[in-house]
Amino acid sequence: MRFLIYDTFYSPYLRKVYSCGLVEKTWKEQLEKLFSDSFGTGNAYSKGLEYLGHDALEIVGNCAPLQLTWCKEYCKELLNIANRQEQICKVLEAQVKWYKPDILYVQSINWMPSNALELIKPHVKMVIGQNASPIRPNLDLKYYDLILTACPHYISRFRSLGVNSEYFQIGFDIRLIEKYKKIPGEKYPFTFVGGLDPNFHLSRVKLLEEVASFLPISVWGYGANNLVDSSKLKINHKGEIWAGEMYKILAKSLITLNSHIDIAEDYACNMRMYEATGMGACLVTDYKSNLSTIFEPDREIITYKSNSEAISKIRNLSEDPSLAMSIGAKGQQRTIKEHNYDIRMSQLIDLIKKHIPARHKSLRGCISKTNKNVLIVCSQNNLNRVPRKLTRLKLDIKSLINIQILTDSRDIEMCPKGMACWTLLDRDKIDQLISSCFDTVSPSLVIFLHSSLENTSEFILKSKKVCDYNQFYSVTWTFND
Repeated sequence: MRFLIYDTFYSPYLRKVYSCGLVEKTWKEQLEKLFSDSFGTGNAYSKGLEYLGHDALEIVGNCAPLQLTWCKEYCKELLNIANRQEQICKVLEAQVKWYKPDILYVQSINWMPSNALELIKPHVKMVIGQNASPIRPNLDLKYYDLILTACPHYISRFRSLGVNSEYFQIGFDIRLIEKYKKIPGEKYPFTFVGGLDPNFHLSRVKLLEEVASFLPISVWGYGANNLVDSSKLKINHKGEIWAGEMYKILAKSLITLNSHIDIAEDYACNMRMYEATGMGACLVTDYKSNLSTIFEPDREIITYKSNSEAISKIRNLSEDPSLAMSIGAKGQQRTIKEHNYDIRMSQLIDLIKKHIPARHKSLRGCISKTNKNVLIVCSQNNLNRVPRKLTRLKLDIKSLINIQILTDSRDIEMCPKGMACWTLLDRDKIDQLISSCFDTVSPSLVIFLHSSLENTSEFILKSKKVCDYNQFYSVTWTFND
């Protein structure tokens, strides 16, 4: 498969990188420089996919100088578009046509314009989004075939909006260990690196203020200018650091503190867990209900459930550096072994194979001897568009397979001839119909049929919920419009 991956970098970091004449370089030179510091996930996705035998290109989509340089070198007519938003969309479309990917992978669904996805959708087999941050209000998700998230509680939210969603953990680029390995020089007994703006990280700032009242802590991060002048964090603040500089600090840290933002709720899902353990620091992080599925508490990391517990455990670790070093080493081993991006990209490929839209699969690839009970879910608006391939396949392998249709239509005459159909008699009993059909058919495969241009019907959404709840294997077959 061939992947085009759009990432986004923080604006302060981009301003810093471009402050040294980078804009005069070629597009490839700019791209190389942007990824050389390992900001965010860097180019770990593309390298992991290439390791598995796939083609992949990563682009920083919100980097205006980079995108304009691409236009100068590959598509100059786009420079004449006066409207900035229209230009962004046209550039994204042109890059997809230029690179010809099978998969468009969007690292930030909050940033990607839906107008651009509308232009891009016909040119790719699949559009995948990723999210583990607050979701922008009124975000249009209809062009996504799959949204991946490291936040377990977000999965049901995306599915309730009619979008396929799966759990996909963040990881660590193990190349960073050698690149920013521990070097002689200043060591930091106890650190924090991350956002400090009380407007966005209020509970974290309160924790850090209390910790700083009892323990010496070295603090780096953005947002400190919004702290009150008397803040102990402001006094201990050593400036903003990004990318490689951050990894150097973590590599020099004996102990480092982590605190999830509020949207994480009861679940461990942020990048700092992997960045800190990957660089060998002893991670002290807030306890979450799924944390033991990622690391072993009190052996590979240290957890806390209150501010006072965090202070007590950090003090004990500070008094026993050998213990902190041992925990840091074990946490690093776990991250290297299980949370690296080679493994993550292998998991990604498995998810893609599961969810790639049915129009890019053969019907025989979906319906086989292993899927003997097949349920086709189709709203009444599209019932007359059920592909003839399905009805022919029903006849071709009639002795091996049971194919039935579930629809919200009241008219049995609308159903394809020769196909067994579950039709609606009473609109108020639509939930009962769906549940009874699933319970009776007990399908090994569910095929959802709908148009790519229509809003997903309430009937389809309700059927998907039942399907997801019972963990039936499903695919989506999108009609060509």
